[in-house]
Amino acid sequence: MTRASARIEIFYQLGTETVKDLAGEKLMRLAIAKARKGIANGQEPFGACVVKGGEVISVAHNTIIEDMDVTAHTEMNAIRDACRKLKTANLSGCEIYATFKPCPMCQAACERANISKIYYGVARAIIDLLEEEEEEHVE
Repeated sequence: MTRASARIEIFYQLGTETVKDLAGEKLMRLAIAKARKGIANGQEPFGACVVKGGEVISVAHNTIIEDMDVTAHTEMNAIRDACRKLKTANLSGCEIYATFKPCPMCQAACERANISKIYYGVARAIIDLLEEEEEEHVE
């Protein structure tokens, strides 16, 4: 583990003790609502919000298809927007709420931006299991 990655606390699923508070649930629901907007616009189902001191700084969804940019993941979009709004690339004290477990690129972006905590709702392994179950029922 690098020194930078040791600074970030990662909290896994929404139902864990770490996100039991009402504020955390509201922030995750905000990310989910943004993901739904992305879906309505033909994007993949991902959303995220960046928060500092309880204030929502940015909310974004995935725009890979719209932008034709494979780096336009939801976390990257939320971080870019937060940096613009705060006029700094240093997001110390910020937290990110994402509907999905950040990929290595997004995890690295969180580290580079000094985001202190990452909360996410679903891990890839869960989606893989659900898809496998669905395939079994179809056959």
